[in-house]
Order: sequence, then structure tokens, then C-alpha cells
Amino acid sequence: MKRYAAHIVYCHPQRIISKGFVEVDEQGFITQIGSLTDLQQESHSTIFFNGLLLPYLADTNNSFIEQESVLEKLNALFSVFKNEIKEGEKANLYLLQELDLVGLTFLENATLTKLL
Repeated sequence: MKRYAAHIVYCHPQRIISKGFVEVDEQGFITQIGSLTDLQQESHSTIFFNGLLLPYLADTNNSFIEQESVLEKLNALFSVFKNEIKEGEKANLYLLQELDLVGLTFLENATLTKLL
């Protein structure tokens, strides 16, 4: 099992998790999604990233990043696919970095990296 955590995990417009994590098994299936604050203890193998984790069913690319609101862009993306990622599904996991997490906007050097 691997657990990836970040300041924000964006699963769907109605499910945005602060201090969230995504746990995956060896085959890449999501076993758990949640908040680190809800855990009694954090796994010793949790990999924490500064940014936003995006568990997502389809592949995407860096053209996703534009100079606009992060939430507007994510909400538009999810309104097209209408898929809420859930435990038990095999998904791609992306990391958005170099964001203004207070204003929720992309910074000039924002990056989108595929983790899984």
C-alpha cells in the first residue's frame, strides 16, 4: 500500500478534502480516500506533497493549467466527465503544484505531474 497526501484532495466539486490522502494498493486501485485529521495515526509510509492531489479516471495533460481559478478549472473538468472517484476504482493520480492555496489560483510556474 502507498498513501499519498496533500493540502487538498479534490475528488469532485462536492468532495474536496483538506489535509487529504489517497491510499492505493499494489495494482493501483484506491483502497481509501480521507482526511489525515480523521486518522488515529498517520502511516509511516505516507508521502506528503505541497499542493493538490487529483484522483481522476481519465488521463489529462499540462494544457489543463491556465492562469485562472483552480476551482473553476476543476469544476469544469468534472462537469464534463461527471465522475466522482471512489474507493475500489483504479484511477490516475495527479499532483498540482505551485498553486496559491489561499486564493486557489495557478501560479506562473504551476505544474501537473502524474503520480499513478
